Amino acid sequence: MPGTRVNGQAVTSEVCAPAPPAFTSEAEFQSWIVAYAKDRGWMTYHTHDSRRSTAGFPDLVMVRMTGSARLIVAELKMPGNKPTEAQRTWLRAFERSGAEVFTWWPEHVPEIREVLA
Repeated sequence: MPGTRVNGQAVTSEVCAPAPPAFTSEAEFQSWIVAYAKDRGWMTYHTHDSRRSTAGFPDLVMVRMTGSARLIVAELKMPGNKPTEAQRTWLRAFERSGAEVFTWWPEHVPEIREVLA
Protein backbone atom coordinates (compact mmCIF):
# COMPACT_ATOMS: atom_id res chain seq x y z
CA MET A 1 0.00 0.00 0.00
CA PRO A 2 1.65 3.25 -1.11
CA GLY A 3 2.55 5.61 1.69
CA THR A 4 2.29 2.98 4.40
CA ARG A 5 4.97 3.11 7.06
CA VAL A 6 5.63 0.51 9.73
CA ASN A 7 8.19 1.19 12.42
CA GLY A 8 9.34 4.19 10.40
CA GLN A 9 10.06 2.09 7.29
CA ALA A 10 8.19 2.60 4.03
CA VAL A 11 6.26 -0.51 3.05
CA THR A 12 6.09 -1.10 -0.69
CA SER A 13 4.87 -4.00 -2.78
CA GLU A 14 8.42 -5.40 -2.61
CA VAL A 15 8.59 -5.17 1.18
CA CYS A 16 6.15 -6.98 3.46
CA ALA A 17 5.04 -5.48 6.75
CA PRO A 18 6.92 -7.04 9.65
CA ALA A 19 5.30 -9.78 11.68
CA PRO A 20 3.30 -8.53 14.64
CA PRO A 21 5.12 -8.40 17.93
CA ALA A 22 4.53 -11.14 20.48
CA PHE A 23 2.33 -9.44 23.06
CA THR A 24 2.69 -10.67 26.63
CA SER A 25 -0.16 -8.55 28.04
CA GLU A 26 -3.24 -6.64 26.99
CA ALA A 27 -1.42 -3.43 27.94
CA GLU A 28 1.35 -4.19 25.39
CA PHE A 29 -1.25 -5.05 22.76
CA GLN A 30 -3.09 -1.81 23.44
CA SER A 31 0.10 0.27 23.38
CA TRP A 32 0.96 -1.16 19.97
CA ILE A 33 -2.53 -0.34 18.61
CA VAL A 34 -2.43 3.21 20.01
CA ALA A 35 1.00 3.88 18.49
CA TYR A 36 -0.05 2.38 15.16
CA ALA A 37 -3.26 4.43 15.12
CA LYS A 38 -1.60 7.72 16.10
CA ASP A 39 1.02 7.21 13.37
CA ARG A 40 -1.88 7.12 10.90
CA GLY A 41 -3.67 10.23 12.13
CA TRP A 42 -6.13 8.75 14.62
CA MET A 43 -7.02 10.42 17.91
CA THR A 44 -7.26 7.79 20.63
CA TYR A 45 -8.86 7.62 24.06
CA HIS A 46 -8.45 5.02 26.80
CA THR A 47 -9.75 5.23 30.36
CA HIS A 48 -6.55 4.65 32.34
CA ASP A 49 -8.20 3.86 35.66
CA SER A 50 -11.61 2.33 35.14
CA ARG A 51 -12.30 1.54 38.80
CA ARG A 52 -14.58 4.58 39.14
CA SER A 53 -16.04 4.35 35.63
CA THR A 54 -19.15 2.58 34.42
CA ALA A 55 -18.46 -1.13 34.00
CA GLY A 56 -17.76 -2.42 30.53
CA PHE A 57 -16.74 0.77 28.72
CA PRO A 58 -14.56 -0.25 25.73
CA ASP A 59 -10.76 -0.17 25.89
CA LEU A 60 -10.25 2.23 22.98
CA VAL A 61 -12.24 4.95 21.26
CA MET A 62 -10.53 6.24 18.11
CA VAL A 63 -11.54 9.07 15.77
CA ARG A 64 -10.04 10.15 12.46
CA MET A 65 -11.25 13.32 10.76
CA THR A 66 -9.14 13.18 7.59
CA GLY A 67 -10.87 11.89 4.48
CA SER A 68 -14.13 10.28 5.55
CA ALA A 69 -14.58 10.85 9.26
CA ARG A 70 -14.61 7.58 11.21
CA LEU A 71 -15.31 6.53 14.78
CA ILE A 72 -13.93 3.19 15.94
CA VAL A 73 -14.61 1.54 19.28
CA ALA A 74 -12.50 -1.47 20.20
CA GLU A 75 -12.48 -3.96 23.02
CA LEU A 76 -9.13 -5.71 23.35
CA LYS A 77 -8.63 -9.21 24.65
CA MET A 78 -5.80 -11.64 25.12
CA PRO A 79 -6.15 -15.27 23.98
CA GLY A 80 -8.57 -17.20 26.16
CA ASN A 81 -10.47 -14.10 27.28
CA LYS A 82 -13.80 -12.88 25.97
CA PRO A 83 -15.89 -9.73 26.50
CA THR A 84 -18.10 -9.53 29.58
CA GLU A 85 -21.83 -8.91 29.29
CA ALA A 86 -21.28 -5.27 30.31
CA GLN A 87 -18.66 -4.89 27.55
CA ARG A 88 -20.97 -6.48 24.98
CA THR A 89 -23.75 -4.08 26.02
CA TRP A 90 -21.50 -1.04 25.44
CA LEU A 91 -20.29 -2.43 22.10
CA ARG A 92 -23.88 -2.99 20.91
CA ALA A 93 -24.80 0.56 21.95
CA PHE A 94 -21.89 2.06 20.03
CA GLU A 95 -22.67 -0.10 17.00
CA ARG A 96 -26.33 0.98 17.00
CA SER A 97 -25.18 4.62 17.12
CA GLY A 98 -23.16 4.14 13.91
CA ALA A 99 -19.64 3.55 15.25
CA GLU A 100 -17.44 0.86 13.77
CA VAL A 101 -17.11 -1.69 16.57
CA PHE A 102 -14.45 -4.36 16.98
CA THR A 103 -13.31 -6.94 19.49
CA TRP A 104 -9.65 -7.60 18.74
CA TRP A 105 -7.26 -10.29 19.91
CA PRO A 106 -3.53 -10.27 18.98
CA GLU A 107 -4.23 -12.66 16.11
CA HIS A 108 -6.18 -9.81 14.47
CA VAL A 109 -3.11 -7.63 13.87
CA PRO A 110 -3.41 -7.93 10.04
CA GLU A 111 -7.07 -6.79 10.26
CA ILE A 112 -6.15 -3.98 12.67
CA ARG A 113 -3.49 -2.74 10.25
CA GLU A 114 -6.06 -2.74 7.43
CA VAL A 115 -8.80 -1.01 9.46
CA LEU A 116 -6.48 1.73 10.72
CA ALA A 117 -4.61 2.28 7.44
